[in-house]
Amino acid sequence: MLTALLADYLQQEADVPIQFFDSLDSNAHYLALAEGKVDIAWSCGLPYTLFADQPTPSIELLAAPIHSAPRYQGKAIYFSDLIVRADSPIQIFEELRGSRWAYNEIESFSGYRLMLAHLVEQGEDADFFADAVASGGHAQSLQAVLEGSVETAAIDSTYLDWQLEENPTLHSQIRVIDIIGPNPAPPWVIRRAVPQAIRERIRATLLSLHQSDLGRALLAMSALDSFVLVEDSAYNRIRQVARLSEKM
Repeated sequence: MLTALLADYLQQEADVPIQFFDSLDSNAHYLALAEGKVDIAWSCGLPYTLFADQPTPSIELLAAPIHSAPRYQGKAIYFSDLIVRADSPIQIFEELRGSRWAYNEIESFSGYRLMLAHLVEQGEDADFFADAVASGGHAQSLQAVLEGSVETAAIDSTYLDWQLEENPTLHSQIRVIDIIGPNPAPPWVIRRAVPQAIRERIRATLLSLHQSDLGRALLAMSALDSFVLVEDSAYNRIRQVARLSEKM
């Protein structure tokens, strides 16, 4: 919902005609961006680096969001929270050995790639877990832990924050036993084919969003404080994790 409202806000404040699409799945989303059918997108960090590392990049960074919860320290970051059921005997990461874990999909950074890289960084291999189950999404991974069909899952911290706020009973149903991160927040990106003057107007509008009453209201809908400028180098952590995960 926020992205649709932000599209309207950008259209009015930046004086740029914008058509919003909300019916694309993740694969279609990035294909449309690559093919020039979409000019602006909120991108996960890993796909951003794949675009940015092309010989002639077709996109550039616009801005990245700062989440308002204290754990984000006023920075454009997020984490991957490793959860177990509240009644699980597992207390630390090492005690997950031989357990089952759920991941949303193999292209997920927070739900899959980070876990693999974490295993490499801990000196472990693919045999650490007894089984890995593709759930299809963070919601399904969370549900699998709650049902006990798996022992753990790595959940995007911003999604988990939202779920805990929407469903306070979750506080008594799950525990976070490890936190991987911080990781750079998923950025907004724009195609370089868009005229520079328009790119700059849109960027300036995002960066000043927190300065207007309506802008602050829109940000609050997704527990955001503001958008800030980010450099490509901020996403080197994504590149490092991708390389480590490929060793598994």
